[in-house]
Amino acid sequence: MNFYKLFTEEIIEHYADENTFLNLLIPSSILSDKSCVDLRKHILKNYKIVSIKVVPEGVDVVDAQQSLCAMLIDKATKTTKIQMYKDFYHFPKSLSELNLQDIKSFSEDWNILPLSKDEVAKLKKLSTFTKVKDLPYIKNLRGELDLTLNGKSIVCENTGYKLVRGRNIGYYKTETEDITEYVVNDFVSSTAKGNYIKSERIICQQIVNKNKTRRVSFAPVEKNFVLANSCNFIALAEDAPITLNFIMGVFNSSIINWYFKLSSTNNHINNY
Repeated sequence: MNFYKLFTEEIIEHYADENTFLNLLIPSSILSDKSCVDLRKHILKNYKIVSIKVVPEGVDVVDAQQSLCAMLIDKATKTTKIQMYKDFYHFPKSLSELNLQDIKSFSEDWNILPLSKDEVAKLKKLSTFTKVKDLPYIKNLRGELDLTLNGKSIVCENTGYKLVRGRNIGYYKTETEDITEYVVNDFVSSTAKGNYIKSERIICQQIVNKNKTRRVSFAPVEKNFVLANSCNFIALAEDAPITLNFIMGVFNSSIINWYFKLSSTNNHINNY
């Protein structure tokens, strides 16, 4: 666990009495990181977040190698609206407002997203659509071969099953011609995800630097390719009302890339 979460809880709960104002300069991952859900919900439910000023990574105003936020908390009352400064270093007068009901509707994790007024409207529109996890005909999973645990299943002889790593995946294209690693038949026949290996899928890298402009890049992969756990994949049920090409186009769109980057706080392209 990152210690700042423990100190944040300690300061709020034990250092400050019920009428205190607190101003915490802490990593901005608290705003949307999955591991901060309980702490974030506790603050939003029980106290008032007056304002949040986000300080981006790489500026000289603070000595930190990550994005920070200054969170002003009033313990005497409860959150209804939050004044948000998306980039307080470069645009100190650019202010937007988030209300608690929007925060709840945007995400079940109550992510506090640094949004402009236009982005709030855009996200409200996106929130009206069904999420991928609620569509039963879409399977969203990690690659089947763990490079550490299943390393002995990787060979140089042609077994008919090439191994695709994250580095082989591009934007709409998977580079498979120069792959020289193969996976033994015993692994393919024994893995619980064997049926997916024998069908077409679309795939993306599992790790992409969070500062890259494009974080989400999907590409097609044909049957009989084994995916390393440095890949994620999407497969469709036979009766799916959409095609892989359609969903690849959606996932590679600028709107989805923007939507993903809002709540991503590290280099992982997590399936959730």
